[in-house]
Amino acid sequence: MAMVVVPAHAQSSAKVPRVALILATTPQAEMTGPVPASPIVRAFLQSMRERGYVEGKNWILDPRSPEGHWDRTADIVADLVRLKTDVIVLPNTEFAARAVKVTRDVPMVVLAGDTLVEAGLARSLARPGGNVTGSTVDVDAGADVKRLELLHALVPKARRIAFIGTNEDWTNAWGTAIRGAAPTLGVELFHVESTHTGYESAFARLLQEKPDAFWIARSPTALGLRVAIGQFSRESGLPGACGHAEIAQLGCLMSYGFIQSEVITLGTSYVDRILKGAKPAELPIEQARRFEFVLNLKAARQIGLAVPNSVILRADRVIE
Repeated sequence: MAMVVVPAHAQSSAKVPRVALILATTPQAEMTGPVPASPIVRAFLQSMRERGYVEGKNWILDPRSPEGHWDRTADIVADLVRLKTDVIVLPNTEFAARAVKVTRDVPMVVLAGDTLVEAGLARSLARPGGNVTGSTVDVDAGADVKRLELLHALVPKARRIAFIGTNEDWTNAWGTAIRGAAPTLGVELFHVESTHTGYESAFARLLQEKPDAFWIARSPTALGLRVAIGQFSRESGLPGACGHAEIAQLGCLMSYGFIQSEVITLGTSYVDRILKGAKPAELPIEQARRFEFVLNLKAARQIGLAVPNSVILRADRVIE
């Protein structure tokens, strides 16, 4: 029998560690195979390889997705517990809140969290104290407020801006902060409701309402449906502010937010430490270190928007 190489902490039981990666909206079919179609899964695998983990030899990746039906999260986690999964990696705070209702024993790593302490998932950022740790990407909605400010700088004549997001996005602390910032910019922000499974009805309403611009809530759903958002941005002619650079690359006018690759790298560092024996209760929750302003000048030209040089100079990356 061929010898299985496993991390030192697992050699006594000869158990190959199992790590689950749950994404919110990505189709399950895009998360599997030798070269998964999902860029997040590919980046996660690559980051683990850089840490010395060879998938199928000294660790097993178990990719899962409720495909937008977030109410299925508990069933997915229950199955992972049954399989004696060593670490569960989750996309955000809401998924972690659903997961801990199933188990408070299995270590969990949140890739792009916020309000982890306020949600009761951690006692403090410095010492979480439970089975959840990971990274937080916006501690006080400051990044999302800045995204609204950047959109206004790009479209200074905008007076009505649509806020696309779920009811929770609109009413939580983040939504309240963004709505509070709107009057200081001289704009009216109105809610266009979306769901965890799609934006079809939201896009239809935008075409009826004809706002001056749109701002779309940062979420795993938005990232998973980036192609649809990019297509709507190109075809509608509306200037939009997205929370992920990947959507700006596909046609949204601009994005401002954390850098996905850095968050994934940080996430795999937690997985590595936990597999080597660290307890999530003792691993401090880290804040995203860098935020990136991506400006799609090609999209601006297509909708006839003249972008001030002062704004172009503020961009970290410009798409020509």
